[in-house]
Amino acid sequence: MARILLIGAIHEYQRESAHCSMVLRPWPEKLKLYLDQRAEYQKWIRERVKEFGPSLIFDEMNLAEEDHSDRLEDTGIPWVYMDIPEHVRRRFGLSVPRSPENPIIKEVDERRESHWRVVVGTLSQILEVDRVMVICGAAHLELLNQKEPFGEKLRDDGHDVDTIDIRNEPWCNLGWKTDLRPE
Repeated sequence: MARILLIGAIHEYQRESAHCSMVLRPWPEKLKLYLDQRAEYQKWIRERVKEFGPSLIFDEMNLAEEDHSDRLEDTGIPWVYMDIPEHVRRRFGLSVPRSPENPIIKEVDERRESHWRVVVGTLSQILEVDRVMVICGAAHLELLNQKEPFGEKLRDDGHDVDTIDIRNEPWCNLGWKTDLRPE
């Protein structure tokens, strides 16, 4: 079994969100905060990779092939998309709208997390790697309406898991997400 560093991320920090930039344009201070926070995340995640020394990075976020920086390719660690492809999720009803009040949908996310567990466990085993980083949305670290948080599921599989929720990092400021109405 693998030693896993599980990172609960803010998806808007994992890649530049044109939607965020467009929505935040009327609030230059919020747009600057978002862009500064994204830059801080990029620096922070690379520091975690350097400190932890994983052999693979698994990520819930499907990033574009040409998105070399956001795939952390500059770290030299292979990056693996671990989620069910979006077109398959749509076909089988596993792609549903989310809201801040309901970021986890049990019927959808428990199946997705089951897939992640297979991908992480199987690839770690067949590639004979014992240190991996797993990045998923921070909501997956919470109990919410699931049986257990994702980190506990990985522990149930026999992995040694350390968890970091970036929302608890001293640099994290989600003020750009709140009150998007003009002042």
